[in-house]
Amino acid sequence: MDKKLALIVLGVSVFCIALLILILWGSRVAIPTKEACLYQNNVFIVVYKGVKPIEQIYKDLSQLIANVLRTNSSGRFNVEYPLCYLELSELPIELESKIRHQFDFFPIFVVRSKNMSNVEIPIADVIFNRYENYFYIPKPNLTKYIYIYLAQYGYQYVNISGVYATIVITRKPEVNMSLTPVIGSINARYYVYIYEDVYCPYCAKMHTEVFPVLSKLIENNTIAIIMKNLMVHEEARGIQRYLIALYINTRNTSLIYDVMKFIYGELLNGIKPSLDYVRALVSEKIKDELNLTEYEDLADMVISLDSDEAMQYLIIGTPGIIIWDNKSNLGIVITGFRSADEIIKVLDNLNRIK
Repeated sequence: MDKKLALIVLGVSVFCIALLILILWGSRVAIPTKEACLYQNNVFIVVYKGVKPIEQIYKDLSQLIANVLRTNSSGRFNVEYPLCYLELSELPIELESKIRHQFDFFPIFVVRSKNMSNVEIPIADVIFNRYENYFYIPKPNLTKYIYIYLAQYGYQYVNISGVYATIVITRKPEVNMSLTPVIGSINARYYVYIYEDVYCPYCAKMHTEVFPVLSKLIENNTIAIIMKNLMVHEEARGIQRYLIALYINTRNTSLIYDVMKFIYGELLNGIKPSLDYVRALVSEKIKDELNLTEYEDLADMVISLDSDEAMQYLIIGTPGIIIWDNKSNLGIVITGFRSADEIIKVLDNLNRIK
């Protein structure tokens, strides 16, 4: 009996210890990540929307910011920032509102530091706007300049099922059908914006290898392709201007697309068609010679607006691609040639973002 009782006591003790471990473990796990992020001193918070950021990039960026602040405080502010990651919706309502109002791209970074408020660091007010509870939010334009600078070295900030993307955006690029050709239905769920010029070989690969594979998605109104302009090859400006003027005059997307496919086909064969050659091609197709000089200034304005818009989305090279979901009002920015499979992966991921 005593032996049986002893076994019972031992069993109960083991159970209680196991239960205590589970409670302690559960309590530790149950503490939201945001608690550590929002109340820890000297922390580098990476705020994302829908897609988690690539960690190494923000480790590098946090070290860069720490070095800048240390140097500009003569070493009096010497902090190594641990990283935290928070979905935008996990922020306190007031902080979330401020960030939503200021930023239309993600991820961004926020510093929380009591120490910083006690040290005179002149550059801190250049980089950050200060808010209560020791939050320092970087100025949106400066953040964009930092990202554009890093984009020149190939930095991508998010990884979507193996597709590296620059940023997630919450502001839709412009679509003006009187100035911009749209392949497919304006009522499509997804818009695939492509920023290009006609002497870009990887744009040529997109048009000749990728868009035909996506044709079923265009036909069933899943996607529409929006053709934008970004002058990387300046020698193509005359043709780019001519094609924009041709579209403004004719509103014939099929004509523009056919001419561009011909130009891109020649480009992939090592030939850069001249403006005169393109004019002759168009005249042959429409059986007429159009005088488009009256549209040239407007065409130049379109090129300028598109180029400025591309820069706002951190696109500095061609092809630049934005995939926008009209249902969730979110977009993904990617740069360089992408296969049809990669485009579809981004569409699938956008579909899952809430």
